[in-house]
Amino acid sequence: MRPTSATGRRLGRNGFSLVEVMVALAIFALSAAALVQLERVSVRSAAAVETALLGRIVATNLLAEALTDVPAPAFGQSRGIIAMGGRLWRWQRAVVPLGEPRLLRIEVAVSAPTTPKMRSVTVRGVRLS
Repeated sequence: MRPTSATGRRLGRNGFSLVEVMVALAIFALSAAALVQLERVSVRSAAAVETALLGRIVATNLLAEALTDVPAPAFGQSRGIIAMGGRLWRWQRAVVPLGEPRLLRIEVAVSAPTTPKMRSVTVRGVRLS
């Protein structure tokens, strides 16, 4: 039989020991730190996807301009910087003739100068000169 106190209550293990509480807090702290790290990586990935998507939109817009401009763009390379979507974008356009004399191949590459880790986005099209 277990010992009882003066009030008649049983004496024994009521609650957790300090060691058990410290171990539980350490496990919670480790899992919370892992979740914070996961959130940080997730936010960084979302920003990279957003930049790549905006870059593709900018490249597509520049290609659409080159495909519809009158007169057709001149042969060779051209480059510049354009502001779209609240950001600056570095673009490069190459216009080369195809086998048919009136056909032009237009390639537009776009990159974000403020995001050095971003690979350039390239779109291509063909038009009549």
